[in-house]
Amino acid sequence: KTHINNLSKTNSNIIVALNKFTDDTDNDIDYISKLCRDLNVEFEITTSYKDGSLGSMGLAKKVVNICNKDNDFSRYYDSEDSFEEKLLKLAREIYHADNVIYSDEAKKSLEIIRSNNLLNLPICVAKTQYSISDNKNVLLLKDKYNINVKDIQIYNGAGFITVLLGNILTMPGLPKVSNYESIYLDDNLNINGIK
Repeated sequence: KTHINNLSKTNSNIIVALNKFTDDTDNDIDYISKLCRDLNVEFEITTSYKDGSLGSMGLAKKVVNICNKDNDFSRYYDSEDSFEEKLLKLAREIYHADNVIYSDEAKKSLEIIRSNNLLNLPICVAKTQYSISDNKNVLLLKDKYNINVKDIQIYNGAGFITVLLGNILTMPGLPKVSNYESIYLDDNLNINGIK
């Protein structure tokens, strides 16, 4: 509900896609579907993780349909705002935080980016997916809190600045032995080892 409310501030065309897994109950799905109906938001179930493109055809059709509707799109911040103003607006509007606290490492990174005149780039925030805050263990925000900026990275080629909140990794954890090592072609050029 928080994500829908946040998106509604900047966008009138919203679709909630539920990645259906085998352990999702009908009650869970009905709850999300009803919530979306109550908030007047499109809803679609997708199973593309197991069914490939066929599992997301319904979602794809709804996306195409909604893209053809008028949209009242706006941004959370003005491009002329300072970096600190932009991030504070995002922290307050999206994450419902009171303030932004920069680590020493983040302050140093910010000064490097500032000295290279790159603070005009858009901001991308990387944080835990488990909470609206930067703390994965805080599921409901009842008290006032601050967002903690661990570091700031520039992706000049891509044209954006990434703000790392809390203890976030930018690369997912990988196994010691990657699955690709078990994939091979047999003598008949058949692909084997894909699970």
